[in-house]
Amino acid sequence: MLFLIMIFGWILFWSLWALPAFNSYLMQRPEFPVWQSFLLHQTGYWLSLFFIGYILTGELPKSLRFSIGIICLLIAWEISVPPTCIAPDGNALITSDNQLCRLGNDFFVSWMLNSYLKIPYGQPIMFYSVYIIGTLAFAFVAVILLKERELWEALIGGIFG
Repeated sequence: MLFLIMIFGWILFWSLWALPAFNSYLMQRPEFPVWQSFLLHQTGYWLSLFFIGYILTGELPKSLRFSIGIICLLIAWEISVPPTCIAPDGNALITSDNQLCRLGNDFFVSWMLNSYLKIPYGQPIMFYSVYIIGTLAFAFVAVILLKERELWEALIGGIFG
């Protein structure tokens, strides 16, 4: 019951205070770097999952594997379902009154693809690269991190133990 109350409190904090505050901050600073926006957005999720993993397992390496693996799994899932921040024509769907798309996982993947692989915005290849390559890459990392049976035994032991 305490866990559910904590999750409910976190959801209220995140949706009623944190996301509007991030949007306001980003609207005042349109030059704010994409990778920093992404990390800022993911930090809250990661810390929550890290503490849950640590409470259940009591081991730092397992809680790190669990939290990073689950974050990668959630990113893969979020990229693969709408709403999207990259239009089918390959352009970013950021408006002047809503900068939260810069916090989005799919926008971060598009930025990475553009910055490092030079895949251009404004072309359908960007859309397909983000939603196919991005989803598969994060899902692959999640599987690598979460495949250990001992991790799941430790987590289940922490829940029922």
